[in-house]
Amino acid sequence: MSGHYTRIASTFRNWVSSDSNAPFSPQKGRYQLCISYACPWAHRVLLMLRLKGLEDIIEACVVDPILDELGWKFLEPFQPGNINYVSELYQRSNSGYDGKNTVPVLWDKKTKRIVNNESSDIMRILNSAFDQFTSVTADFYPQDLRSNIDTTNALVYENINNGVYKCGFAQSKIAYDEALYNLFTCLNSLESRLSKHNYLVGNALTEADLRLFPTLIRFDLAYGPVFHCNVKRIVEHPNLKRYIDRLYDIPEIGSTVNMDHIEQHFYESPRMKQIVDFRG
Repeated sequence: MSGHYTRIASTFRNWVSSDSNAPFSPQKGRYQLCISYACPWAHRVLLMLRLKGLEDIIEACVVDPILDELGWKFLEPFQPGNINYVSELYQRSNSGYDGKNTVPVLWDKKTKRIVNNESSDIMRILNSAFDQFTSVTADFYPQDLRSNIDTTNALVYENINNGVYKCGFAQSKIAYDEALYNLFTCLNSLESRLSKHNYLVGNALTEADLRLFPTLIRFDLAYGPVFHCNVKRIVEHPNLKRYIDRLYDIPEIGSTVNMDHIEQHFYESPRMKQIVDFRG
């Protein structure tokens, strides 16, 4: 149907593994993680990095919150190489690359190429591939909960994580109305679920929570007013509000939230000026 927003699939999908034949093996100091405090897809990866205690194993390199015409620019030149834009990493990895220069990016200093630019993959790499280097034993994708986590992730991604972008970048009122309906139907479903549980799956924090939190924490500041997802604020959902507060109070999670960067990105980035208001 005309006017629907379609997210472009990530291109670099390699894995870090201890397998003897794997091109990318887990090593301390070998990898760099390019992240944005403003971007929810990068935020979920940063959450996993902090919760797994990998800050001294993998260097996090931060980009400017404003996404300009040249793409994401590093706050400080990316080293080694004195690189200023994330797009330069894509070109160094594949000189013929003509896709989007997105974050997060997991970069290998040894081969000077991108390992992976898909946030869901990087989350799982960080969850287990570097366990030999950290004292954190928590598994955020436990075997016995994987089926439920995958089902929840699919629901949340389609209707909420990507749903807000389907609203914001819809090119027709029909597409916008459909996305908005699905978004708030799913939020209401999670509101009901969280009336009985503290977390989305099981009795402890899992990957599913780390994928939902970045969208919820941006919702009332950015997605509601800027993307016109303003049928109802998150603070008007008491169970979702308690859920956000519970997660935010975890130091490794709360410390990753930078509302200044979020506000600058959504209110000052040139692309946000392209959003059309289809209401009424």
